[in-house]
Amino acid sequence: MITFPIHPLLVHFPIALFLFGVFIQIIAFWKPTFYEKMATYLFLGGIVGGIPTYLTGKLDEDYAEDYFGEDVKDIIEIHEILGITTLIVFSSIVIIKLIFRDKKSMRILVILLSLIGAGLISFTGHLGGQIVYNDQQLPELQIDDGFEFEYEND
Repeated sequence: MITFPIHPLLVHFPIALFLFGVFIQIIAFWKPTFYEKMATYLFLGGIVGGIPTYLTGKLDEDYAEDYFGEDVKDIIEIHEILGITTLIVFSSIVIIKLIFRDKKSMRILVILLSLIGAGLISFTGHLGGQIVYNDQQLPELQIDDGFEFEYEND
């Protein structure tokens, strides 16, 4: 069993690559020459980073259940399914882009799939945050800096 979670260290790279790739893919609709390739490379980077991220998430599953409790087990399962689905969506985008390279008719499909992928990765990340930062696990923050602030709402 792993005693230190690796998944949280890796997860931000594919998220950033995928989301930036979606942004670039939208720009590519109007300026396809450079931006189509750039979006493809960003998606490929997200996939390459997403595979070890998924695998370390699988390894960290027992750690998360032990550390955060059984009440997060269902959230972990949904998080896992959405992670796989996200990888499948972005892999499909790359395959479509490679097969139908210069087909203008595919641009809208690729943008729609990209937006679906962005939604999936955002919700997957949200669930990951719920696993880590659920209400039972947050320590009560107490700061005493000697500064008092009063807010009056008129």
